[in-house]
Amino acid sequence: MAKSVQRKNYGFARVIFFKRFSILLDGAAVLFGFHFAMALYFGAARAAIIFQENLGFLVLLTGPIFLVFYLADLYPRYRYFDTLVRVIPLWKAMAYAMILQLILVHTLCPAIAPITVTAIFFEGWAITLCKLTVTVLARIFGPKDRALLIGYTPGDERYFDFLKLRPRLTVAIKIIGVIGHVKEHDNKALEQHGLPLLGDYSRLNGIISSEKISTLVISPGYDGHGELQKLLMIASQQGVRMIMLDELCAEVTQKIPYELVNKAELLAACLHQERYAWIKKKRVLDLALTLFLCALLLLPAILIAIAIKVLSRGPVLYSQLRVGFRGEEFRMYKFRTMRADAEKGEAQLAVKNDPRVTSFGRFLRKTHLDEIPQLWNILVGEMSFVGPRPERRSFIEKLEKKIPQYALRLYTKPGITGWAQVVQGYADTLESLKEKFSYDLYYVKNMELALDVQIILSTVKHLLLATGQ
Repeated sequence: MAKSVQRKNYGFARVIFFKRFSILLDGAAVLFGFHFAMALYFGAARAAIIFQENLGFLVLLTGPIFLVFYLADLYPRYRYFDTLVRVIPLWKAMAYAMILQLILVHTLCPAIAPITVTAIFFEGWAITLCKLTVTVLARIFGPKDRALLIGYTPGDERYFDFLKLRPRLTVAIKIIGVIGHVKEHDNKALEQHGLPLLGDYSRLNGIISSEKISTLVISPGYDGHGELQKLLMIASQQGVRMIMLDELCAEVTQKIPYELVNKAELLAACLHQERYAWIKKKRVLDLALTLFLCALLLLPAILIAIAIKVLSRGPVLYSQLRVGFRGEEFRMYKFRTMRADAEKGEAQLAVKNDPRVTSFGRFLRKTHLDEIPQLWNILVGEMSFVGPRPERRSFIEKLEKKIPQYALRLYTKPGITGWAQVVQGYADTLESLKEKFSYDLYYVKNMELALDVQIILSTVKHLLLATGQ
């Protein structure tokens, strides 16, 4: 319970506020564009009547904007959308949304069709102006929860390196300095990261008050002596939030770099009682969703099977032994997308533009329809909808030599989709595999309903955009 409260109060509140504010302005911009066009075309008095009569339909026209903007990542969850550096993606998304609006108007409401092009023109500039306004306001008022780092252990700077995100990813927390007993040479290392030493623990409450501190970030190596514990308790009673430095790193970057993973802590999270309760609920949801999709995709699956048989030699299904929960092997099924002789010789990782993939197989991969047979793996309990992608044992053994702790991803069932898949996608180099593993670790530790829903929604977005390889 404490974990969920901490997340609710975490410093992304302003990011969420500006996201909602941006959505509200986008909807208002659509209505403004049509109202302004009606006023020019029909006159102000008649425009007011026509606008009121068609208000329900005009509200419906905001749907394409919200849908396309979501698919284009213009409503990012943990950062602000920066129009000043991404105006071209904004205009591209608006073009797609406006095409949908044109189709809706000419199909469902031809009465306002004559003014649609003019309305969309004004709507586009209104949305651009709204996005710029939100960007400027976010840059001025958006950042940040002011925080102090409690204690310091040599090596903590590796966390600071991971917290230095790309400029457009505005993090909703700012560590202004360090409180604690720090050696002189360590103090110089901290100053290089913009973290001055502000004093010892006795100054904690005074600095919280004078610097308007809302969050205390605690170093993993803090000593926890009696004086500091009392001060932290007083700060907590005053409503100051507390979070460990490694947890902050995971929350901000949405991943756990394998260099920083605490194996004992990860295991404790996997053994938590609430996790077992969620695993049972997740199994029920998996079964319900699988049965629904089996009924929905039965006919497409039959047509795909016929097409594979007609267009290329070889079996319809492709199966392979993969490693699942707790290292147990199972046979995973997919529609065959490669030539029948593709697996001759040494096993290879899938890569972009793989020459072994057939023309129809490339379509299946783009749309992820090749994954349909894995519904069977979910039904029998070998896989889940959401989880790290299952790998072959030979790959796991090789990668464990290059990526320590790689087997930690086996602490949960593998999935058809996962956090690493929706955030990063395919990985065909050692560096990209390390990055992908970091996202897998984040999911293993933080597996819960909200994260699963986010992953499924992101997967739907990738399916609609056909981003598979």
